[in-house]
Amino acid sequence: MAKRSVATVIFNPSAGMLELRRALQDVVVFWQEKGWIVYVEATRFAGHAETLARDAANRGQRMVLAAGGDGTLGEIANGLVHSDTILAPLPGGTGNSFTKELGLPIRRVFGQRDLLRACKALFEGQVYEVDVGRFDRDKYWLQWAGAGVDGDLIRRVEPRNGMVRRLGMLGYFIKAIPSLISFHGMQARVWVDDLVLSGNYLLATMSNCRRFVGGLAELSPQASLDDGFMEIWLFEGNTTTTLMKYIWLLLRGEHIDHQGITLVQGKEVRIETEQKIPVHRDGDPFGFTPISCRVNHRALNLLVPSTASKNLLVHPAKAGL
Repeated sequence: MAKRSVATVIFNPSAGMLELRRALQDVVVFWQEKGWIVYVEATRFAGHAETLARDAANRGQRMVLAAGGDGTLGEIANGLVHSDTILAPLPGGTGNSFTKELGLPIRRVFGQRDLLRACKALFEGQVYEVDVGRFDRDKYWLQWAGAGVDGDLIRRVEPRNGMVRRLGMLGYFIKAIPSLISFHGMQARVWVDDLVLSGNYLLATMSNCRRFVGGLAELSPQASLDDGFMEIWLFEGNTTTTLMKYIWLLLRGEHIDHQGITLVQGKEVRIETEQKIPVHRDGDPFGFTPISCRVNHRALNLLVPSTASKNLLVHPAKAGL
């Protein structure tokens, strides 16, 4: 008898607008019917998803299904990086930026079976080795990291209470208003490989994906998940008016080559600021500047669903399930 593959579903019970536990019953049944042994683990505190994922990898499990927001997904990636265990993302949070990146069906308010639709797309997908960013502190990010107004916003917003969480993206934006009004830029110096840039920036973002702002904007339309480079975006300015203009341009996809917005590709980045500025990684708070990070090329096994754009990756698939 063939050995059955083992997976763990790690979910954040505080993520998103709806209770995940009931919807995950369909997920468990789906994979069991495909011949998998499936365990379910709920996170209980910040960082717990990383520990649960690392435990699953140390036990030699084939896959971890991540059901939560982008922060939970980032934590699980930290637990699985440089292991053989596959990360399979499920839409379970508020923004679900990465699952939008992969073209997965997004879980709607009354979409009880949307997670099941996502599982079908994952089952038909392929395993790829994708890049991650690595901080000097041996912490990793999957989608983006940076300093500026987004780091300040996330520091104010997270963790969200139950009422704000139930309002979804609307609640997030309401909580974000103080940062959008009060943040007036940072005097920063940014090293990208051998290039040095300096100025007053509202935002300095390192990205390994295409989407941004909860998946509502396509920040880096040509980015690949496994090309060995990250995209570094610098948004110059110091006023709320300029920030609002940038948000409008981002949402319309008109920010490319716009005056005041700089894009540089690189493998190593360091950001220093005159004053300590809040930093985030994958939408979770991560201390303050200065920060340094580099690309770890193809360090994470990711199950890319059949719904993903064909040009999102440049290297061939590693394997199927």
